[in-house]
Amino acid sequence: MKRLLIVLLAMLICIPSVYARKKSKKSGVIKDNIYTDAEYNFTIKILENWEAKLQKPKKMIRLALTQRDHEIPPELMQFPSMAMVPTLNIHIGKVDMPPAVYVDSLVSLTYSSDVKKEVMKDLMALEENVTFDGLKTTQKDRIKIDEKEACQWQGSVNYTKKLGMGDTIPRVYSVGIVALKKGDLMMTCLIETESMFFTDIFKEVLEMVHTIEWPD
Repeated sequence: MKRLLIVLLAMLICIPSVYARKKSKKSGVIKDNIYTDAEYNFTIKILENWEAKLQKPKKMIRLALTQRDHEIPPELMQFPSMAMVPTLNIHIGKVDMPPAVYVDSLVSLTYSSDVKKEVMKDLMALEENVTFDGLKTTQKDRIKIDEKEACQWQGSVNYTKKLGMGDTIPRVYSVGIVALKKGDLMMTCLIETESMFFTDIFKEVLEMVHTIEWPD
């Protein structure tokens, strides 16, 4: 009887810790500013001034980063909460096209796919009084990352905001995309920020992106 009580007590102690491990399971781990993905085994070094948020383990989005202490456009100093927080979201999904063609599909107003809907949903998750007017390309280049085929895109996302009495105003943010292909998997790094800060933000993002290691 005493032995049975000891076994039951041990089980009661172990169950909460097992439950906690299951509950806390995420897309990966961060140690010494290096994120390692649990599902796809890639790593990326995170700059000190960027905050990383782990995601759910089976989601297409693997990591979400926001810049700490980001700058505010002068015209929004009185309303800082209205400023776009610089973001970098990293997704991975199955795609049967090369990176340059895939990037074109993301920018297209007519092409649709499940991967595109997931990757672009934050750009298109709008308020009722805001209309998505599409993306405009500024520059697109074929590059290599970790010896793998990749594509780098820069441009803008355009919106129209409806005001009272039928008036509208345009709103434009800068966007960057880096797409990296391994086998049938495509990694998409999507950047969005206020346009006046894009050059510096994109430079920091590329610094992180070029630390990516994704073993074959």
